[in-house]
Amino acid sequence: MCSSVFQNQHQLDLHNSQEHEVKMKKIKRRSIFKISEEGRSFLGSGSHKRGNLEKDVMCHLCSRKFSSKLALQRHMGIHSGMKPYECQDCDYKTRLKASLIQHKRIHTGEKPFKCSQCLYASIDASSLRRHSRTHSNEKPYQCQQCPYSCIQKKSLDLHVRRHHTGEVFACNLCRYSSPDKQLLHRHLKKRHENVVQ
Repeated sequence: MCSSVFQNQHQLDLHNSQEHEVKMKKIKRRSIFKISEEGRSFLGSGSHKRGNLEKDVMCHLCSRKFSSKLALQRHMGIHSGMKPYECQDCDYKTRLKASLIQHKRIHTGEKPFKCSQCLYASIDASSLRRHSRTHSNEKPYQCQQCPYSCIQKKSLDLHVRRHHTGEVFACNLCRYSSPDKQLLHRHLKKRHENVVQ
């Protein structure tokens, strides 16, 4: 495809989805995304374009380091809050074109990432990688305080909050709390649907 070199599989996957798959999909389906006026102005400025690769490029707002100017530029969207790519089917907005393409698969039902050992299929490569660990019994996330290990970081974070730190996410409308942020969101929708939007 191209001569780019990457330090790990994640960077390669990200590059392929954003630089190659996106261009092919854009040619096939021009109307897959729409861009807000704010986003159009950002893209027109050229500030999103790939710079020369450098080691240890640092964000001046939070001091996080990146291996390229491109990675830093993507990160800067977190601070600006700008989400120029909008879904035409719902109110989803995102900073990255590749994220919108992945999101659109929720509406189309397309699941191009298929497991070679069972019928599992997903909308993104990371979900397939996580699923593949169920076949290999690989559990790369290890608790530093006990023998617990698991296949995804989210599960480890929940385990640590539940069993070691006691950190919880509390409802500000009642006395409910949970170590699982998703359970708090579910609670808010179910118990306080008239208050929470």
